[in-house]
Amino acid sequence: MSPTTTLVAPRSPADTRRLGAANGPASWAARLPWGLIVRALVPLAALWVEGLPALVGALLVQEVGLWLAPRLASDGRLAARLYLLAFAVRAAVAIPLHVVRKGMGLADGSVFQDDGTYDLVAAWLVRIAHGDGIAIFPGHKHLLDSLYPYLIGGVYGALGYAPLVPKLLNAALAALGAVLVMEMGRRAFRPTVGALAGIGFALLPTLVLYGSVSLKEPLLLVALLVCLRALQELSPRSLPIRSPAFANAGLVLVAGLALVDDLRPPMVLVLVGLGGLALLRRVYGRLGSRRLALAGLLVAGVAAGGIVVIRVKMPDTSLADLTHPDYLALQLHHRRAWEATAARSQIGPQVDPYTPEGARVALPDDADSFSLTGDVLGPVAFALLSPAPWQARSLRDVAASGEMMMVWYLLLAAAFLARRSQPRQPWFVITLALYGLTTWLLLALTEGNLGNLLRHRMMLTPTVLILGSAGLVWLWPRLVALRVAQPSAFGPPVAD
Repeated sequence: MSPTTTLVAPRSPADTRRLGAANGPASWAARLPWGLIVRALVPLAALWVEGLPALVGALLVQEVGLWLAPRLASDGRLAARLYLLAFAVRAAVAIPLHVVRKGMGLADGSVFQDDGTYDLVAAWLVRIAHGDGIAIFPGHKHLLDSLYPYLIGGVYGALGYAPLVPKLLNAALAALGAVLVMEMGRRAFRPTVGALAGIGFALLPTLVLYGSVSLKEPLLLVALLVCLRALQELSPRSLPIRSPAFANAGLVLVAGLALVDDLRPPMVLVLVGLGGLALLRRVYGRLGSRRLALAGLLVAGVAAGGIVVIRVKMPDTSLADLTHPDYLALQLHHRRAWEATAARSQIGPQVDPYTPEGARVALPDDADSFSLTGDVLGPVAFALLSPAPWQARSLRDVAASGEMMMVWYLLLAAAFLARRSQPRQPWFVITLALYGLTTWLLLALTEGNLGNLLRHRMMLTPTVLILGSAGLVWLWPRLVALRVAQPSAFGPPVAD
């Protein structure tokens, strides 16, 4: 080596990119944070579409969500980035769809029929509050049992009629859901699992679409995620049972249950049962001979609560009928028939429903009996696996089946490997799996309409995403190692 030779350390890829950005012609764009671009573009687009009320609403939902996101996760910076990613993707879908649908003559920019119905009822509520002397159409009064129309009505009452704002509100709620999913996966397994699950939640096409319209499902999903996150803190290997944070988690769970009860009452029984199991596991070693009695009281309380709810919903039905398989099968047949035709949810209707074309559809006869294949196996497979590619009958079905093939089935298969990923909170993983199983069975019992199934199956998505991501994280390095270890098809190299 000559005396004038100097050794220069090789630059890292990050240094190379930084120097290239600084010396390139677009250095100002490279230095501009993408998060700032998103935070500026979405309100400006809302201003262009619907004026000042939409601008104010977009700023409020965007900035409040960005303030909440870091406080919901242990890695605040990553949570803020994930929130902005999920919100930007949904806003990029919601705003163009809104403009296109308004150009087609729909003043509310609705994409689905239910989307427009919620908007209509909310606008009527504002007019009633102003004393216009109108009444809610009888076919829409069942929506008044839920908080969501009043939430949209409150937005319209405060800002004026700006139907883009509820869509952006749902986008912000869905983005917060991505942060909650990331945090649950991070704590239950490891940061890689949480990041993969959170990104999957942010980019899954079905979640993006239904998070970009005026439907109550994003609010329901966030409420369920809040409850699951609270159950994670109440589970073993988490907070000490006598700590103030444990009590705070209990209060958050109660608040989340109140919201879930308003939006989807059957899920309350599922969450209460899971919370009871978590608490029972916490105090299992301290109860001694009393643990059996406590478990019995817990089961009896859940069963009694279920009976009370059923009696309130069906006051004219005897307990003998409620325990008869044929009667239960008949009610489920009726429910699925309504879901499949008019997307209704009444149990045991008194009249036959009609298709949108006006054709009368006969409900199952009272003589129909319980069938294992027709009432259990078929609906269970339908709720979890539909729409498969061979079931597609429309462009929407083709798109949904493509997502099922490329993402959903893969995550379902990988979820069976989640246990091999050595979870840090095995009891919460069991809780999450039980939540997914019971939600799946509820969907199988009640769903007969493919569009509603795609919306309501979002309740099952957190389980599939977190457990599937854990399985993929465990499987990926082994697949890479297996590929590297495979001998070449041309045999070993030959020396010269």
